[in-house]
Amino acid sequence: MTMKRLLVSLLILAVQSTSAQDIYNKARALLTARDTTGAVASFQDAAKAGQKLAETHYYLGAIAFARHRIDEAILSLQASLKADDEKIEAIKLLAMAFLEKKDNKNALTQLRFAAKIAPKDCEISVLYGQALVAADSNDPAIVQLTKAKECMP
Repeated sequence: MTMKRLLVSLLILAVQSTSAQDIYNKARALLTARDTTGAVASFQDAAKAGQKLAETHYYLGAIAFARHRIDEAILSLQASLKADDEKIEAIKLLAMAFLEKKDNKNALTQLRFAAKIAPKDCEISVLYGQALVAADSNDPAIVQLTKAKECMP
């Protein structure tokens, strides 16, 4: 490959990378402007371009969850966690989606992991306690909800 072709190839890659970032930024701006339909389309384009996959899929999941499309939310949030398995906001929202479906087992699995990586997160303690109550595990639920109460201002 000649030097000229190499430079052109690098330039094309740089433009594509910037383009993917621009798509992601547009999606965030549309979400901020509460244009969820436009945001979803742009986040899907950003995902196809491979841009910030954990973030992109998280936002797709959050929008689907807000629209009460729980199965769609679960798929997007799982994709987010595939890109970054410690993305705590995605873990919490995925647990909430599982709780919405009355899938206590999967909710508890997510929340146990979340509690290990963010032990001082009050919201995790609350969600974990709620999931334990839903699973009829009252004694562990009391422990988690007490922990949540202690960490709240």
